[in-house]
Amino acid sequence: MPPEIEDGSQAIVDELEEINLATTEDLKPIFVSVVLNDEEMAQYEQLFQAYKDVFTWGYQDMPGWIQMSLSISWSFLKVSSQ
Repeated sequence: MPPEIEDGSQAIVDELEEINLATTEDLKPIFVSVVLNDEEMAQYEQLFQAYKDVFTWGYQDMPGWIQMSLSISWSFLKVSSQ
């Protein structure tokens, strides 16, 4: 039986298979359910490869986001309430 989650519901836990979206030297893994059939697995892998630029594995994968976040934070600091 799967472990309970904080809200009292139960998690559904499937075994997972790893798909690497990069090279063997630069691992960028994602995980999909082993319950998928071969055709579904191939379709998901193709989809994930096509959109791998929307995934992130660390801060180095999103330099524009960090710069934007810092800029937004700085803007909030300059606002004064009168």
